[in-house]
Amino acid sequence: MDIVPLFGISLTIPSIPPPILAYWHTPPVGSYKIKTDGYVKDGFASGREIILDSLGQCVLAFFSSYGECLILEAELGAILDGIILAQRIVISDLCIESNSTLAIHCITRGG
Repeated sequence: MDIVPLFGISLTIPSIPPPILAYWHTPPVGSYKIKTDGYVKDGFASGREIILDSLGQCVLAFFSSYGECLILEAELGAILDGIILAQRIVISDLCIESNSTLAIHCITRGG
């Protein structure tokens, strides 16, 4: 039974876009990939990172907290934290993947 009309209100359910398939490639044999994502919610910034081997298996996943900052700072912080952690566990042959075009541009082109 639909009870919404009993309260004299109309209910509109927003349409939700279909999911988008995202593809990624494993790194070359013997190397590793760091996948990062920085985000800001309610003024609080953090980052998620995962280190994958050449088979696509998770080597390490971690979360970083940055406090109040801009999304670009969170994206760059997540990338930096991933590199530092990879060095700590003696991984040197890395590919870095980020969904932030601006962060990658800052790193590869210096700003």
